[in-house]
Parts: sequence; structure tokens; C-alpha cells
Amino acid sequence: MELRVTLSYFIELNPSSSGRSDMSRHQYASHGLRFEVSSLTETADEFHRRVQRELLNADEVNLRGNSIEGWSLGPTLRRSGSVHSDTWRGSVEELLQRRHIAVFPARGWWRELRGDPPHWNKAARYALIVSLRALEADVDIYTPVAVALQVGIEV
Repeated sequence: MELRVTLSYFIELNPSSSGRSDMSRHQYASHGLRFEVSSLTETADEFHRRVQRELLNADEVNLRGNSIEGWSLGPTLRRSGSVHSDTWRGSVEELLQRRHIAVFPARGWWRELRGDPPHWNKAARYALIVSLRALEADVDIYTPVAVALQVGIEV
């Protein structure tokens, strides 16, 4: 199976920047978003705790461990820009164990800017697209997923 996760979001450029190259990466974009998929052995609670621990303990999210296995890029390489995409390949059994995806914030100038209302509390628009593909068989993936998600079909 192939699982492709794509996260796209809109940023605001720093109004005080003039496009200088000496700016830190935290001063250019208003915020960042990242995604992470649970590993094969993690429960929902363990996955949530791992993501929370990384967010609280590091300025730059650097999620490592067994979540890299099977990914084309991994969490370190896929986090540049405001469109993040990565592809995981593995067996159906392994895919079924990866049940959770987290979208979480990363640092930007919103965090540092003081004002009223506070920028750090603003909503961030994003799109998360998850695609599945059976690599070695002609299998109908859409129907069972649509039934499980109760996707409506417009006529």
C-alpha cells in the first residue's frame, strides 16, 4: 500500500520584514504547521503524548524514532515551505496499524508579536489530503473508506 499525506496552509509574511536574507526562519512566516502519522506500535494516547512532548521540549519540531521507517522523506525533510507532502509504503497490515494523523503548530512570528488581539490566537486555514493506493492489486479502496467516513455524494 501507498499512503500519501499532503498538508497545505496559508501563511502571512512578516509585515516588518523587507525580504532581508538575514532574517531567521522564525521571522518570515506567521506560523508553520506540521503533520505526523502514528507509528506501528503506538496507541492513540502514546501518539498524542509523543507529539505533545516534542512540542513542549523543542523550538523546532524534530520528530524521529520509528515513524521515519517507510517514508520517502521523513519528518525532517518534509517540513520546508507551506506545502508538506510525504509518501509511506508498506503492507496493508502495517497501514492498518497507522490509525492517527496529527496536525500541529510550529513556530513563526505570530508567537513573538505583541498586540491586541494576540496573533498567536488567530485561526490558521489548512488542507490535509490523505491518499491511498494499492500498488500490487486492483482493489476498490474508495467504497469501504467512503462507508466508514459516511462521505456524501452530490448529484
